[in-house]
Amino acid sequence: MDLVDQTLSWGVPIPLVVAHSGYGDNPHFLAGLEARHQHYICGGESTFGVRLPEEIETTRSAVLTIRHESGQGCPRCSAPLRCIVLRHSRRALPKEAWQTVTWREGTRGALRKQFIAVRAHRATGNPVQGQAERSVNHPKVSTGSEGWLLAERPLPGEEGGRKWYHFDLPADTPLERLVALTYARWSIEWFYEDA
Repeated sequence: MDLVDQTLSWGVPIPLVVAHSGYGDNPHFLAGLEARHQHYICGGESTFGVRLPEEIETTRSAVLTIRHESGQGCPRCSAPLRCIVLRHSRRALPKEAWQTVTWREGTRGALRKQFIAVRAHRATGNPVQGQAERSVNHPKVSTGSEGWLLAERPLPGEEGGRKWYHFDLPADTPLERLVALTYARWSIEWFYEDA
């Protein structure tokens, strides 16, 4: 964040921050970018969590009362929605919505995989873990701004695993643009290596 702040203080615009999952899995880093109104694309590990916008809208008024062993209840407060961990996100990614996208020509031919993009809020924490109920005010519960969750998988018959990315980009961003930006990070890393 210091590098981002220093760059902005010099008057250098930052159209997009791209980072791997070491940064993408850090909710404080993502919240810092959002607070600075910086668009980003960050990789996410399979433990990255999201909340779906339609679930947030339909349960915005949900409340819970947390009761302690003493029997005394805390004031009623909003309950967080279920946090979907990416490795369990197949229900949020309909099979028929996967699309094959080619993002550029490589030395061995066209580079292509299958992708799916859904609108989602980055998130941490679930409402119930064990016997302890958590409210939206719990320090382990957070819900970020709405963005894109992009999932990637190899073409049928090819080897490789799934990958996930989270974007803080407008809802009208086309899938092909999301994929192109995802792979822009590799050319940046090549530039660093050449330098």
